Amino acid sequence: KVARRKKTGRKPAGDGRNSVASLVDLQEAGENHDVPPFEPVTTDPVIPAEPSLSRALAYAFGLDFIKAGLLKLVHDVLIFVGPYVLNRLIYFLRDETAPLSRGIYLTLAVTVSQLVMSFCLRHYFFHCYLTGLRVRTAVVVAVYRKALKLSSSERQGRSVGEIVNLISTDAQRIQSLMTYLHATWYSFVQIGLALYFLWLQLGPSCLGGVAIIFIMVPITRAVASWMGGLQKWLMKAKDERVELNNECLGSMKIIKMQAWEEPFMERLLRLRDIELSKLYDYVVANSFSIMLWNAVPLLVALATFAAYTLSGHNLDTASALTALALFEILRFPLFMLPQIINRIVEASISIKRVQSFLLSREHTAPGPGFIMDDYGVQLNDATFIWESNKPVFAAANKHRSPKTVLAKALHDARWETALLKAELAEADHRLRELVGDNEQVSGHSIEEQHSSDSLLTLKRIQFTCGRGHLIAVTGSVGQGKSSIINALLGEMQLIHGTLAVKGRLALFPQTPFIFNDTLRANITFGSNGAFDARRYARAIQSTALQPDLDALPGGDMTEIGEKGITLSGGQKARVAMARVVYNSDAEVYLLDDPLAAVDAHVATHLFQECIVKELLFGGDNSSTKRSVILTTNAVQYLNSPAVDRIIVLKEGRIAEEGTYEDLAKDGTLFSSFLSPEGTFEEHAEEHTAQASAPVRVRSEASLSAFADSNEPEVSSILVPKDKVPHSPTRTNGKEPFGVKKSDTTTRTSSVSNDGTTKTTASLMTKEEREIGHVSWDVYLSWAKHAGGVYVFVAIIAAFSCVEGVNVLSKWWLTHWSQNGGGHQSRFLAIYAVINLATVFLTLCRLLLVMFAGLKASESIYNKLLEVVLQGKMEFFDTTPLGRVINRFSKDIYTIDEELVSTLRSYLNSLMSVVSVIVVCSTVTPIFTLCLVPILIFYLLQQRYFTTTYREIKRIDSIFRSPIYAMLGESLDGVVTVRAFRAQNLLTKRLVGMMDMQQHAYYLQCAAQCWLAIRLELAGTLIISFACLCAVLQHPAKGGDESFAGLAGLSISFALSVTQSLNWSVRMSSDLEASFIAVERVNQYTT
Repeated sequence: KVARRKKTGRKPAGDGRNSVASLVDLQEAGENHDVPPFEPVTTDPVIPAEPSLSRALAYAFGLDFIKAGLLKLVHDVLIFVGPYVLNRLIYFLRDETAPLSRGIYLTLAVTVSQLVMSFCLRHYFFHCYLTGLRVRTAVVVAVYRKALKLSSSERQGRSVGEIVNLISTDAQRIQSLMTYLHATWYSFVQIGLALYFLWLQLGPSCLGGVAIIFIMVPITRAVASWMGGLQKWLMKAKDERVELNNECLGSMKIIKMQAWEEPFMERLLRLRDIELSKLYDYVVANSFSIMLWNAVPLLVALATFAAYTLSGHNLDTASALTALALFEILRFPLFMLPQIINRIVEASISIKRVQSFLLSREHTAPGPGFIMDDYGVQLNDATFIWESNKPVFAAANKHRSPKTVLAKALHDARWETALLKAELAEADHRLRELVGDNEQVSGHSIEEQHSSDSLLTLKRIQFTCGRGHLIAVTGSVGQGKSSIINALLGEMQLIHGTLAVKGRLALFPQTPFIFNDTLRANITFGSNGAFDARRYARAIQSTALQPDLDALPGGDMTEIGEKGITLSGGQKARVAMARVVYNSDAEVYLLDDPLAAVDAHVATHLFQECIVKELLFGGDNSSTKRSVILTTNAVQYLNSPAVDRIIVLKEGRIAEEGTYEDLAKDGTLFSSFLSPEGTFEEHAEEHTAQASAPVRVRSEASLSAFADSNEPEVSSILVPKDKVPHSPTRTNGKEPFGVKKSDTTTRTSSVSNDGTTKTTASLMTKEEREIGHVSWDVYLSWAKHAGGVYVFVAIIAAFSCVEGVNVLSKWWLTHWSQNGGGHQSRFLAIYAVINLATVFLTLCRLLLVMFAGLKASESIYNKLLEVVLQGKMEFFDTTPLGRVINRFSKDIYTIDEELVSTLRSYLNSLMSVVSVIVVCSTVTPIFTLCLVPILIFYLLQQRYFTTTYREIKRIDSIFRSPIYAMLGESLDGVVTVRAFRAQNLLTKRLVGMMDMQQHAYYLQCAAQCWLAIRLELAGTLIISFACLCAVLQHPAKGGDESFAGLAGLSISFALSVTQSLNWSVRMSSDLEASFIAVERVNQYTT
């Protein structure tokens, strides 16, 4: 079921955007979490003038999210049943005449309420997890689709690193926000109800706590604004570091050949230092934010009890314990509110970044114009520029102030003026050609004309390529041959004249687009139909690839690696040409210098069999002639009768145009290109003489038809599986820890043309995945990077100290309620000192763990960078780039931020569990008898859950790598992708990858809910047992004030132990899952 609403919006004139369609794509994400549909909807004028990503996400996924909020509302109302029952039970135990049935009913009420709360809360979290999953899928797919649509100027301004951050860090932050976004309202519901019940207990004295809450609101806004600014700078620094990181990894062969490892390492470490300095500032701000809101419940309690006692009241046990239980409830929303504010700030920055990307200018393909034939190309007085030549506007102030708007308008006006001057200079040039070179027509100087003229890449181009025509474009290097191909594809900006392209396109780019897959998949890329064996055989024969396929160990099913690492330049060119031939449903073929990378005899074969016979004349079906535009410097082939017209370019202009006979005369520019190498007829005769034997490679040892010394041999890349490197430091055949040899390579069976079965030695290694618990060596390695084991011991001691002071605060309150008497002020002062000490120690604890985590992160990144940059080239040849990028992006982000936050939450919840057990065992020893079997059950559930959860986390990390790799490959070949109209094909492939990765996350959500509902059931039994034990002793101890106080204290701690134990198990699993990032980095560094 897909939520659809027809909308439209008028595109602003002249900006080339499809902004509305990009955001409407998000609104169409369906209910199915596996493969959400993304089809543009454009009718019904309801889209606002300013498209909003937040609004689009709310429209697409808001209904289920709101339903989940209703479940949370039920939970939040029932959560106050516990303190109410606690208060009623204390009065019940004080009244020796109260009937036993009243106590039984109270026990039954708290039991039922806890069960209903558990089911509502788990279903709430499950729906929130599911919404986050859908939101992330929608954002990632929308970003990917937009990346394939970006205009050339936008692609110049948007780095691969920035786009990788959008689908890794930013999408993850938006997803994480969904889990606790409802806290923006339920926190106030819980605070309001808690204050209401506090009013019932303590009267107007609770207004002291309300005053503290109101005082903290502006402070929170100031801290949130401060953190928002820090977050922007942090993300900018992260983008710059990831961008350079990705460029280094993508150009590792050049870096190795030039021995540039050290300079690039220094540059990356400088960017990393800038990023860490911003992260340090953000961590300090975050620590103060958490400290403030941890102080709020303590300050609220202090203010409330101070107002209560100073107004002349004596604090009794019932009021103190009930207020204590209400303050415990109040602690969670007051703790969550700053957390959700911080997450909203982070997510809002991410949403703005994604929205800015989705609103970027899009590529616009040329239209059919007024071409009368079924297909063809027509340029009429067309002038083009590269949009990337426009200087980037860098505003000093990022806010949309009037000064910034004016500066942007002036910047655009200067660019328009420069273009007008360039066009005027071109008009002067044209007039001088007509009236004489020495006469200056306009008032502009020659220097000014040349300066302005350099902005124009192609000037007044005019030609037509109709059906069945082969147009050859030639010229010296840098004269605009490739620019004409890009102009026909819509990659350049048309500023004058007209351009029309009618018919389906097929492209051979100057740099062939080869992606990490089998050779067959590369050839059939762009074809939406079923595999056509006959058409495939024609493509192989016409491009002389059969000898290469016979030499490959797996034939056409051999994996050729990222960017065609196993192929030479000539082989890459012929694979790309075979792709053009296989896509025979195209009607206009754009070939950008396809003969440059192959030998002369291979070039003759390609020209005659591929370009002329297959592309121009349609192979066996001679009735389907096509349009072919060929750019080349191999002018010896242009004497072919199949070439209808030759265009000679000079300085971006058509210098000469005509047939070979017309242009070959002495004195022409074209005649200067001719050499004694012979005409096409001579090459054709040579090719006919060789027709009895297939075109073969030069060397039997080489698989290259153009055996370049700098290209790798396949025999050195397709290494035996016991020699495959898994990390930059593992090139000696040693297997990594926890990975079996059978996992290092894969073998694929394929059937060759002679009917024999070939087994392919896979080029790319499978990603390592450890099995079992995260090794203690991983935890110790992080501790060593953080400063040593002593730092870790100091962190545990700090958390223990803070929890001890918390216990002291609660004990002192109980002692005060029983022994205050006439010394209320003294007890209040000591209580204030204890609470303020708790606040100060909390800040010290936060700074200690945060700084230790950042020190570990800095050391881990430096070591990873050093090992990867110093690694052997064999590692990069056999490891997908996305796998390495995943370490430097998602894993480093986890170590930077998520690991430290999870460690802090785990230690905090663990110390709470320990303190509750100690207090309960001291106050009511019989409670320990109940707690022991429950704890055993908890440990068994944790062990069972952690084993599954940990492996799911590992699978999730592994499935992320192919997504990043595919993004990088797609952006490298985006021109080819658009020419073959393969955007939908690649989007479907990405959705399939997202489906696999999100299945792992979906199972994480289900596993967390599975664990929580069982732990909460056990906690409910603890509460029921504590209440029942007290009720059953009423006949013997009813009316005993001391027993009523102790029973109330035991019940109040029992109410909190469930949440503490639940959260500790959850955080222990999250902590181990976070340490998987350290484990994955250690696979490369150890």
